[in-house]
Amino acid sequence: MAGVGRPGRARGSWSFTEPVEVSAGRWFSRGRGRDLRGGSFDIEVTRESKELAADDIKDKCGRRARAGKPAVSKDPLVSEFIDLYLARVRRLTEQGKLAVQTEERYRSSANNRVLDGFGALRASEVEAGDIIDFLDEVSENHLSEARNCRVVLRGVFHEAVKAKAIAMNPVVAAAVRIEVPKKSPRRLTMGDLIELRKLVSEWRTAPGTMGPRPTNDLIDLIDVMLGTGARISEILSLQPDDVFVETNDDGEDVVCLRLRSTLVYAKGLGIHRQDRPKTDASNREIAVPKSAAELILRRTIYGGGTWLWTNRDGGPMWRSRFAVQLNKVTKGTELEWVSSHIFRKTAASEIADVVGLAAAQAQLGHEDQRTTQDIYVERKKKAPDLRAVLERLSSRSAA
Repeated sequence: MAGVGRPGRARGSWSFTEPVEVSAGRWFSRGRGRDLRGGSFDIEVTRESKELAADDIKDKCGRRARAGKPAVSKDPLVSEFIDLYLARVRRLTEQGKLAVQTEERYRSSANNRVLDGFGALRASEVEAGDIIDFLDEVSENHLSEARNCRVVLRGVFHEAVKAKAIAMNPVVAAAVRIEVPKKSPRRLTMGDLIELRKLVSEWRTAPGTMGPRPTNDLIDLIDVMLGTGARISEILSLQPDDVFVETNDDGEDVVCLRLRSTLVYAKGLGIHRQDRPKTDASNREIAVPKSAAELILRRTIYGGGTWLWTNRDGGPMWRSRFAVQLNKVTKGTELEWVSSHIFRKTAASEIADVVGLAAAQAQLGHEDQRTTQDIYVERKKKAPDLRAVLERLSSRSAA
C-alpha cells in the first residue's frame, strides 16, 4: 500500500513548557496544540508559583484542545481518522482511563505501521480483506505489534463510522484473531531453588573479583516474589506505607502488603510509580509468610528511604537491573531459562497444588481464573491416586 508523510501534531493534542521563574514570585509557561477541528493555538500563563502555572497551563490547553466538533473532508483519508483516534486516546490518558505507556504503544503503532499501511487510502476504499492482509503481514514477525495494530485500526475506523464516512467498521468485519503460541507453564522445583540460591550467594565472591560485592537486592527480590506471587513491578513499587501488620483470628501478628501500584516507564516521565495496579483485581492486600516478612520489615525499618528497593541514587530500582543480575548469575547453567515471571508461576503452582486454583487466582490478582490456570499454574503430569473412587466401576464383583 502507498505510504504517506508523517503528520504534524495530532488533533486534540497539546504540550507545554516547564514553568520558569521570570521574576520574583512570577512563573511563566507556554502551551501549544491543535483543537479537534485542526486549528492551532498558542497559550501563555503567568502565575504566583511553579505549581499554579503548571496547573493553569494544563487546564487551559486541555480545554482549548477539546474545543470544537471534529471536522472531516467530504471523502476523507484514513490519516484524518488516525488524528481523531489519537486525540481520543490522549483524552483517555488525561482522564486516567488509559496508562501513559499504553498510549505510547498505540501512538507508535498508529504513526508508523497503520499510517504507512493505510494513511494514503480513503476510508471508503478499505475493505476487510485489506485489514486481514495487513495484520497477517505484521504478525509474521511481530505478534505483539500486530495485536496493537488491530486495536488501533479498530479505533481508527470506529471514528470513520462515527463521522458517517463508512457504514461498517472493516476491522469488525474482518474478525481477525491473532493467536500467540501458548507455552506450558513451568515452575522451579525445590532442587532448582536450592541451586539458584547457591548460585546467587556465590556470585562475584571469588577471590580476585574486581568491583564492589553484590548487595542483597537480588536474593531478597527472589524470595519476596516467591513468598508473595506478586509481579516484580508491584514489588519494586513498594513504599513503607504499603507495609502493615494486622492480628489474625488466632491472635498472631501478620505482616501484610497493600499491592495497589506498579512501577512503570513512560517517555517524558521516566521511571515512576503508577498509583493503580495492572487491573482492578490486582488491587489487593496479601499476607506475607514469615521468611519474606522478615526481609520486608528489615527494608521498611532500616531502609530509611522512599522505596523498599532503591537504585544508587535513592530512586526506585528498575526491573532491568534485576534481569541483568539474574542473567549473569544463571548464564551457562541449567537455570539459564529462569526469568522474574518464573517466580510468580512457581508461587501460583504451589498455591494451586496445596490450596486450590481459586486461592492462586486471588493471590496473583487475576480477573479471570483461566489466566491463572493456562499461563501460571504448571499442569500436573501425574494424576492423583483415585483407585478407591474407580474400584467400584472396574470390579466385576460389584453389585
